[in-house]
Amino acid sequence: MCEFTHPIPIDPQVFLVDGQYTPIIERTPKQLTITGLDFQATIKWGTPAQAILGISHEEHQPRLGAIENFLRVASAYRVLSKGGLLLHSAGLVVDEQAYLFVGRSGAGKTTLTRKAHQAGAGILSDDINIVLPAEGEGFQAYPVPFAGDFGQTPDLLSPGGYPLATLCFLEQGGTATLEPLSKAAAAARLVSAGPFVNTDPYQAPDLLEVATNLVRWVPVRKLISRREDDFDLIHALLREITDDR
Repeated sequence: MCEFTHPIPIDPQVFLVDGQYTPIIERTPKQLTITGLDFQATIKWGTPAQAILGISHEEHQPRLGAIENFLRVASAYRVLSKGGLLLHSAGLVVDEQAYLFVGRSGAGKTTLTRKAHQAGAGILSDDINIVLPAEGEGFQAYPVPFAGDFGQTPDLLSPGGYPLATLCFLEQGGTATLEPLSKAAAAARLVSAGPFVNTDPYQAPDLLEVATNLVRWVPVRKLISRREDDFDLIHALLREITDDR
């Protein structure tokens, strides 16, 4: 890691995608270059891969944020190489099983997480979670160090993974209900929900393969609910799926 003695000369507006801060990623067959508001990093593919991270030396730019933003991108690529996905999602643990609720900013992830925590659920993250193949069959969900606005509750969770029982895509609507999705539609949504790697044409085949494998093993639904819906109601709907398996 090194420091830049001057700001990165890029208009901050170019980092906004759909209103969200998004680092710029440039990919070639041999390396990946990641440019953020206050950092630039290069990952060179090989065995092992090598990374160089440079951070702007400015008092109002906290180093921790730059490192976190770099790790988000690096983690997405690393997890995909292991047959898993890094997903924009809220991750909850109930009865030693994980439930992921996928959605972009404003979809209700943090609101749902807060209600679930108040109801006694364990929290992986309200922002980003990792899904990896389990030994044998199925997938497991794991927390990440960058836990989002809500933060982690390590007092309720062990550091390992949890069997992924159900994956839901969040939508605002009427009274809480779960709607089925075809495997093709679910896989397509997962591809869209995998940040950073989903804009890399070199990763497209692997990304689609992993998403297709995930929906083969894990039930995927569309959760339509209101922000005021009680978590116990949502949990009851989820139990109907897991009890039928």
